[in-house]
Amino acid sequence: MLLEKVKLIEGLPVSINVCSIIEEPYHYHKELEIVLVLRGKTELKVRHNKYVLSEGDLILIDMRDLHQFYNSTEDIMTVVMHLDASAFSHLYPDIEIMIFTCEECLEEAQVSKLNELKNELSETILDILTNKYDVFYVKKLLTGMVHTIVTEFQGFYIEDHRFKISKESIKDIDISRMYQIIKYIGENYRNKITLNEVAEQVYLSSYYVSHLLKVVTGVNFQTLVNYIRMEYAEILMLEKKLTLTQISEFCGFSSPGFFNRFFKEWHGEFSSKYKAQIKYVTRRCNKLDDQQAVEIVKKEIEEPRSGKIKFSDVRNDIRKYLPKNLLTDIQKKEYIIEALKYYNAHNNVI
Repeated sequence: MLLEKVKLIEGLPVSINVCSIIEEPYHYHKELEIVLVLRGKTELKVRHNKYVLSEGDLILIDMRDLHQFYNSTEDIMTVVMHLDASAFSHLYPDIEIMIFTCEECLEEAQVSKLNELKNELSETILDILTNKYDVFYVKKLLTGMVHTIVTEFQGFYIEDHRFKISKESIKDIDISRMYQIIKYIGENYRNKITLNEVAEQVYLSSYYVSHLLKVVTGVNFQTLVNYIRMEYAEILMLEKKLTLTQISEFCGFSSPGFFNRFFKEWHGEFSSKYKAQIKYVTRRCNKLDDQQAVEIVKKEIEEPRSGKIKFSDVRNDIRKYLPKNLLTDIQKKEYIIEALKYYNAHNNVI
């Protein structure tokens, strides 16, 4: 089964594994996956994109994105976090359909925000693995980390058939509208969908929707519709229960020929060849016990640079001044998030 269930830590919307993934079958989760390579090198395929990851690289794998690690070196060691995004929907209503990108964060302009996420991830991992954590405290760590992911890695556009970090600053209202459109397409991909129909559903003009999608995503309406259809088609192809003609019809493509041409645009080969080459492998993954994991994580994760303000120190400092009996838990979270925004704007926080 392509959908793999994740066993979360009791009382927390997260799971943590420090392991060596040599290879694994193509699969997806309902949770957001965050992978940090501690040592070694591995290859990763996410949908139609392929990446080579080495020590220090971090990547976000979106909810329901097909992915597979393979061709890993024998010394590979990764820390993998699965995060139940629905636990943060009260703060970010669209989070379960958000698209995150950090694939290009090794560029000089992106290093600072990637380091921020790495440090938040590292602190959370070590706190959990030591088994001395307080649930409320870890939830606050996770809330801060999710805030960083949403604010720093959410913007994207599609160029050369790859998802990339947005070059433009997009208004929150426009991003929210885009997700309304994506959600509607995802719920109706099997049917014929027109631009006018979608515009009516989101109470906007067809011209505005067309312009919005082009500006925000970099592609036109029909290309976005067909890409979403293709995501569902690829799952059916991997399940090998339907013919390509049946898959094309089931996913709303106008004809098998059009589906085949569109598939080749994104995957670089025709769907028939892609399907014929599908190989099923068993997972080869060595998981470490918590003590081993803590030792490796402490050793392999880079220490914060001197002269920087630690994220944890900022958060603890903020917590000291919270009114203890006057705010609800949600209000406290929101207060901390807003305060951290201020710190990040006025200090060199890591």
